[in-house]
Amino acid sequence: MRCVYCGKAKEKNKEISFHRFPKDEKLVKTWVMNMGRLDLVPKQWHMLCAEHFSKTCIDFRDLRARLRKGSVPTIFKHNKENFSLPSATELIVHVSKRELYTINRNLMEVQVDKKYPKRTYISRRQ
Repeated sequence: MRCVYCGKAKEKNKEISFHRFPKDEKLVKTWVMNMGRLDLVPKQWHMLCAEHFSKTCIDFRDLRARLRKGSVPTIFKHNKENFSLPSATELIVHVSKRELYTINRNLMEVQVDKKYPKRTYISRRQ
């Protein structure tokens, strides 16, 4: 088991809890956006380690660390102090046609570069 963001392995980090992506699609999109991984299509085995969640998101009752309902990961390298994404950022990602449709329909505006079809520019809506 590894964290899909930082790659930490559960076997080597037994003190860190690992959490599966939620079943709620809107919450999944929020997780992916916060990660800055618009190319990621979460699978049932994908997990994030507890280091990406604030301490208030994790419930330590029952001798097991569990995420509180509606928790969202916010601690990522690109979110650290002194670095912030502008509101109208252009990102380049490589995605399949199916993912393009999903991004276009649910998250943002997508523009395909006709000269380089595999290069896609995604602009966040303001």
